[in-house]
Amino acid sequence: MDYSLIGAVVYPQVAAVPHNRSRVRMNALLRRKVRALLRQQGYQQKDVFVWGTNSTELNSNGILSIVMDIYAYRRHAAHGLTLRDSATMNVLTGHNYPLSELFCAGCNYITPLSEEIKRQIKERDIPLIAEFSQIKPNQSYFLRDDYLVIYFATYEYTPYYVGIPEFPIPIASLRPLIDEKSPLYRFLPPPE
Repeated sequence: MDYSLIGAVVYPQVAAVPHNRSRVRMNALLRRKVRALLRQQGYQQKDVFVWGTNSTELNSNGILSIVMDIYAYRRHAAHGLTLRDSATMNVLTGHNYPLSELFCAGCNYITPLSEEIKRQIKERDIPLIAEFSQIKPNQSYFLRDDYLVIYFATYEYTPYYVGIPEFPIPIASLRPLIDEKSPLYRFLPPPE
């Protein structure tokens, strides 16, 4: 009897972009990110089932934000595990924005984002297995509608059953930290 497990992974691919160079750059980045997740999940090992999905969380105002999830289950394990990565890119240049590039140069964005996450942890009564103090300078994130969504890996701060915790933060609430060069600026409502 063959106990091999199978799986399926759908690679995200950017197609409808006016500039070929940016399309090539974005697709290369997405392939690298998916392959890195697959390697972390041990996809080449026998008896590992791998399933990959991706979703376009935002495609507006020249900004594309994609989330990639790779789930792996090892035979005889109690449960599988999902790993996540994301990319938020400028469709004209193909540039991928780290979190730090979303805010004014030199401004302290870590403290306000961390405080909002602490508030949400308390308000949503999210159980923790490790104390949350603050985000990393280039914490994982994606954009969805009018929100900056910060997320953490399973087990980083929360138990397995919580999954991948997401913390949506309204972009409008970050206005003092955003300058005109930021991709977030495109999603700010007009000032009152």
